Amino acid sequence: MRVVTSEDGSQNATFLESPSPSRRPRGSLYVGYAPAAMIDVGILAGLQWGERKTSTGVFQTDANGDLLAEPSVSPEQGVQAVQFLLQPRVRGYLVPMGPAKPFLFTGAEFRVINQYLVDQPPNIIYLPPEGAMIPGWVGGGGLLIDPSPIVGLFAEGSYTAHFGARSMLSSPDPATGVQPWDAERYPLPTPPSYARYTVSVVGGVQFRL
Repeated sequence: MRVVTSEDGSQNATFLESPSPSRRPRGSLYVGYAPAAMIDVGILAGLQWGERKTSTGVFQTDANGDLLAEPSVSPEQGVQAVQFLLQPRVRGYLVPMGPAKPFLFTGAEFRVINQYLVDQPPNIIYLPPEGAMIPGWVGGGGLLIDPSPIVGLFAEGSYTAHFGARSMLSSPDPATGVQPWDAERYPLPTPPSYARYTVSVVGGVQFRL
């Protein structure tokens, strides 16, 4: 998050946000209904743990927009963060009967990211990234082992393609009287390169009523 402050008291703020590759734990609960032995439909709800790293910077300028000093930039600070996942799924069993049942599944994903919470210092207003809902498609497969009629053990892998854009340069609407950010005059950090997907490997226990 960056802010330009001028001698005349005006300010302009912006942020640049981007995900970065990482390995993080997740947990979820799936509730489904099987209209036939070879298929079930349901919804998965879960949490994805992660971390947010943020830095702030202030450009002090004169009335003409020329820098009065080098930008004051804080080091990156990390805090724990959680994303909420919601996945409507359809799962099909390649072998519907027996102690071992390989399966494939597909569905949609809705990933919810909450708004950044930023302490606003005196006389400076940062523009924090807003919360968002990131849509996506999920698909994968796994194996279900049934040691008893009501309990199953499973392992699965999934691939989620994310369709939401979260790497952006944002400024207040010029209609408010604040000019768009001049990235050439006040440079911003280069966002890290990233892939728009998540790969997960999950193991768990399944109970049938």
